[in-house]
Amino acid sequence: MQQTKETLLEIAQDIISKNKYAMVATMGKWNQPNIRALQNMKNDGFSVFYFVTRRDSKKVKEIKRHKKGTVYFYDKDRYISVTLHGNFKIEENSNYGISDIYKIAEHDLFDHVLLVFETKKMFVYSNYITTEFKMKKKKN
Repeated sequence: MQQTKETLLEIAQDIISKNKYAMVATMGKWNQPNIRALQNMKNDGFSVFYFVTRRDSKKVKEIKRHKKGTVYFYDKDRYISVTLHGNFKIEENSNYGISDIYKIAEHDLFDHVLLVFETKKMFVYSNYITTEFKMKKKKN
């Protein structure tokens, strides 16, 4: 059964909103992807996702070398996935939601950074078909 793009977008938003964690891939030192689970903090539709991590983490070092990455969400019961390809940027000394994730005191926030992921392409896999969505560039 073919699904409309509008239906797929609704399904994708549902999967993203119900996943507490996202699988995040960055490019490692030897051009090998490194994948880890990060708490899905917040997103602006499909175009921007926010994650918090420790400043001294391996993923921060990898993002500083290579900004491209992938964010992946999955619904195992429906066998549907959402894959986002794009670029990361690091916002230093940001306290966006950090105390909620790490349960730390407000004065200890500077050991963390905010990872901002900007989506370039999104792929939704459903009913054994992959549908591609290209993100529109935001006007300044």
